[in-house]
Amino acid sequence: MLKAAVPVAPVPKAPQVDARCEAMLEAAPDYGCAGYETFLETCEAHPLAAMVSRHAERVCELEAAEDARRLAAVPEEKAPDAPAVAKPPIEETARDDALPADPDAPAPEDPAVDIVDLDALSRDELEDWARKTARDIEEVLDDTGWARADAINARILTEMFAEAMDENPLAAPARAAVAPHVEKILEIHAEVEAIYGARDLEDKRILARVRGDLAVIREGTEAAAREAAADLLAKLQLYKTERDRLSPLATEAKEQRKAAMKALSATLIEPDPGPLAGLQFVMRERTTFFTEDELDDSSALDVAYHFLPAPDGHLAYFWCEEGNSKCLGFVQRDGYKFVAADYSASVLEPGKGATAADILNDRAASKVETTEETGGPFYPMRNGKRLTWNENWDWDTDPEPEAIYRMSLVQRCCEIYATSNSGRRLVWEIEYTFETDNLQASYTDWFDPGLGWVISSRGRQVQTGTSKGERSRSINKTLRRVISRPD
Repeated sequence: MLKAAVPVAPVPKAPQVDARCEAMLEAAPDYGCAGYETFLETCEAHPLAAMVSRHAERVCELEAAEDARRLAAVPEEKAPDAPAVAKPPIEETARDDALPADPDAPAPEDPAVDIVDLDALSRDELEDWARKTARDIEEVLDDTGWARADAINARILTEMFAEAMDENPLAAPARAAVAPHVEKILEIHAEVEAIYGARDLEDKRILARVRGDLAVIREGTEAAAREAAADLLAKLQLYKTERDRLSPLATEAKEQRKAAMKALSATLIEPDPGPLAGLQFVMRERTTFFTEDELDDSSALDVAYHFLPAPDGHLAYFWCEEGNSKCLGFVQRDGYKFVAADYSASVLEPGKGATAADILNDRAASKVETTEETGGPFYPMRNGKRLTWNENWDWDTDPEPEAIYRMSLVQRCCEIYATSNSGRRLVWEIEYTFETDNLQASYTDWFDPGLGWVISSRGRQVQTGTSKGERSRSINKTLRRVISRPD
């Protein structure tokens, strides 16, 4: 007798996998945390969603840790005053923050200048159109991102202006001149952030969705392809609208920033910060030399500045190669004017309590006499101030100087430099030149008036009359950090 057959349950159909989700999952590693989050928000029913969710948590944690590390490595910035905008739903919706329509105003131009009849395109034509439209969206998003960055940068710069002038006793006229531009820039920044917040314009998420649409158009059903194409066209029109709103705001922010800098440079005066040497700190720089007339003749070394006690109006320091293996001693006055230079090894020992007097009294030191000074003292600093002088260098017993340098210096206000050790991010640009009969040198120095010292420098020297003929070399100095400083 035959046994009764055991009823067999019907085999469940495999879940339908959306081609868009497959493409978004494939692209997720390229976009990091944002890519995985976009996939999970759009494709909750995907059979791999649970596994992807666990992996996404780890990716997002790592990105957050990296962001925190980078944030800790830069100076803290003040938070923007603009109110936070609530994050909208992921799916695009119609704008509800548009200004009331003016009945007398002309009709706005449609940002989507190309009218496309998607239904009239064949499947191959639709795919070609979609690839081009995806590239257009990427370009629009790039333009939009720059527009936002311009406005954000202008806002940050205004905070730096205020920070630089807060404790400057001669900055009241500059504060008054800059105030209206600062107010306008902050208004623009708030408006730009509102546009971004209302539409959640995060490029990585948008591009991940665009890639999903392309996959559907290439591999999905006819109906799904037409729907994805319409979605692409809507995105392009939307982001063009946002770009058209953001671009003039960014342009205005940049113009206001230029006006603020012009007003600042015309009115800001920097007083003498006092004796730098009294701080008794050590600063390290990286110096790179590149000799232009010799192939591959480039060298770099770490240098430490040991600042020493000096008389009022003077600056004294040891300039030592890495490890203090070779030190030079210098005394300067009134900014850039040399008084003495000691290249001997008798007193140049950092940490042994040396002072400016040790350099000045060393019989082996070169003595420098300053003559024909014009332009007044280095301080107070003013935009456009020009100083000239001659330095007569004497390094032997002969009463006549061995070298005469013709010096010049021009002060320019101001530049943003985010890593100065004084905490002042508004620094001055100094154009510094000197020349003799066979040497010409020009430097651009970034001078922090709060520190009283150059924080970075870039220059070029041309020497003639050598055995190799004319020699040119570029010199780049980056003061990286303060090594030690008293409390």
